[in-house]
Amino acid sequence: INAEYMGKQFDELDKLIKQEGPFWLEANVLNDAPFTSLHPGFAFVLAWMQAERRLDNLSEVKASFLELTDAVNKEVRAVIRVPSSDADTKAAEAEARALYAQQGGTGKLVFATVVEPGLGSGYAFEVDNLVVDRSAATLAESAAAAQAQRLVDWTALPAAPARRQATHSDLLQRLIGSELDALEEVDELERRQHCA
Repeated sequence: INAEYMGKQFDELDKLIKQEGPFWLEANVLNDAPFTSLHPGFAFVLAWMQAERRLDNLSEVKASFLELTDAVNKEVRAVIRVPSSDADTKAAEAEARALYAQQGGTGKLVFATVVEPGLGSGYAFEVDNLVVDRSAATLAESAAAAQAQRLVDWTALPAAPARRQATHSDLLQRLIGSELDALEEVDELERRQHCA
């Protein structure tokens, strides 16, 4: 089974999971109608994971498969996050290609787009170990942090005065002093008991 075909199998599985909802976990992967479109070997591995109660690792299996496929095909996955499905990704792709090339990247970039409405506008992307965020949400967050930093300039505050180090004689006086105080209290108690 080639890598491209397996990738299509994972895509088909993603569609089935979305279609079936959370109850897909209880389906008979080998026999139930929606899953019969999967390759028998792929369905067998999925059924084994289901029997072993390892389906929570499915995303890790898919990620490992994609990494292996990328290594074989000398491809590097780049994930572009945009605020809406109709957002233009050309600027993000161009910047990702340029920065990847500057870092000495030699693999073919393969782009995947993820919609995240919380970004507001702009885009963010990840390529290899490079993360760039040009979203409105991040710009607003960094502007707020900069404003907060300007409000209180922590570097302008005076440093706390250095504490005086206790000397051996100071420690000895404290110890002896506390012992003397304790002896005085005992003497006072004895005098009261004598007088009574």
